[in-house]
Amino acid sequence: MSYHRFSLSILIWLRVAIFGILYASLIGLFRLTLNEIAPYWPIIFIVGNLLTLLIFDIILRHKNQSFFRFLLSIMQAKISKKEFLYTFLWMFGAGVGGMILISILFFQGPPPDLIYSVSWSWGLFYIIFFPTTAALSEIPFYYGFIDTSWKVNKSHSIIPLLYIILVYGIQHAFLPLLWDIKFILFRIISFIPLMILIGIYRRKNKSLKSVIIIHGLMDLSTVLQMLI
Repeated sequence: MSYHRFSLSILIWLRVAIFGILYASLIGLFRLTLNEIAPYWPIIFIVGNLLTLLIFDIILRHKNQSFFRFLLSIMQAKISKKEFLYTFLWMFGAGVGGMILISILFFQGPPPDLIYSVSWSWGLFYIIFFPTTAALSEIPFYYGFIDTSWKVNKSHSIIPLLYIILVYGIQHAFLPLLWDIKFILFRIISFIPLMILIGIYRRKNKSLKSVIIIHGLMDLSTVLQMLI
């Protein structure tokens, strides 16, 4: 499954474009401000993930593939309990540690509170759809599809990784999006340590099973915080 580098350089912005359109639609159609939209960023995230999966599947079908078959291809290898635990530790460590480190640099303290409390009815909806759609759309798209396709085209391996880190970081600026340059930069940069480690892991492992599952668990922990 081969794609031209120019096509990949455009496709990689798919999720950023989706979130941008969703925010623009809410602002334009309902005259909402970013502060009014902010508490509902998990819903925007879920809708964006579902749209990503739909468009991603359409793209793959043009190459006689489907998202389901593609997902199986990047999750087919068996993983040991030791490997899973090791991956779990460095992913949570890099994810949480990176956010704390960057927040100290930007805000001289803990990261801003991004968790908006929700009712248990909404919480149940989030528990089901937030982590599953995130795990299925983000890692498979960026590290399973874009990164792998770039390497198939014999591009230098560090270039797609740096590009993925940039775009993946920008995507997080929409979750939630606020008119605060310091906050936007914090959201973009705080995920860099985790994204670098996932990129290194991908270059040493054909399977992304552990990363996808643990990514879902990380997002599940986010939802659980909304219910506390």
